[in-house]
Amino acid sequence: MFNRNYTDAGWKISYQINVMMYPLPTYEENLEFMKNWCCERTKWIEEHFAPMSLRYLTGDCDGSGVIDVNDVTAVQSLVAELNDDPDGKCALRGGVTGTALSIEDATAIQKYLADIDTPYHIGEVGIM
Repeated sequence: MFNRNYTDAGWKISYQINVMMYPLPTYEENLEFMKNWCCERTKWIEEHFAPMSLRYLTGDCDGSGVIDVNDVTAVQSLVAELNDDPDGKCALRGGVTGTALSIEDATAIQKYLADIDTPYHIGEVGIM
């Protein structure tokens, strides 16, 4: 498992934990190396763990990436038990009041769409 961690990430096993590489000749080269390493590591993490797929907009019940009247309808349909939400994601995204999904969530989203202030964090990014 330890060796695979290195090979899958494209690292050389010859580097040991807590042992730094030899510095490059100039500050600029070292800075460029660090930037490149950070970019490559970020790409690797995104490819293997897809962290961005865990983000959502609070109030975006239907998961379209936009908060609109369709989200109000999706909340209402769930509250009325007209639609199923087997993985609970719609309720999570549509639940803006911090309590069990209710018609209050739909009302809060409607107020947000009408530019009426609410105490809720509608439109902010959440993480599942």
